[in-house]
Amino acid sequence: MKSNRRRHGGFRTVDTRIVAFVAAMGFICAGGAFLNLALRNSVSVISRDIKKLEREQKAIADDIQREKTNWAAMITSEEVEGALRRHGIHMENPRGERIVNLSRRRSGGNVGAATTEFASNR
Repeated sequence: MKSNRRRHGGFRTVDTRIVAFVAAMGFICAGGAFLNLALRNSVSVISRDIKKLEREQKAIADDIQREKTNWAAMITSEEVEGALRRHGIHMENPRGERIVNLSRRRSGGNVGAATTEFASNR
């Protein structure tokens, strides 16, 4: 008959708590590694998007500056007169009786009220 004695010597069994602890630490480290990879990927994608938007912003700023320069060139008196001639529009300065000067009242009364003064009354 077999006795219920423990075997001494030979292969020693490992405590299950130690195995569970090592396995849990392995899972935690693996999860941390995957989280690190995911965060690095997200950061690189966001970085690319930021660089793309900065290039677009620079291009738009350049377009704005170019249009401001074009507008400044188009509103010179020579350009305006040339455009009027091209479109067949004849313009001249108004006669004196057609000029109306507006000025704000300085004293009391309604705020923002304007007085009119005709050029012929001067």
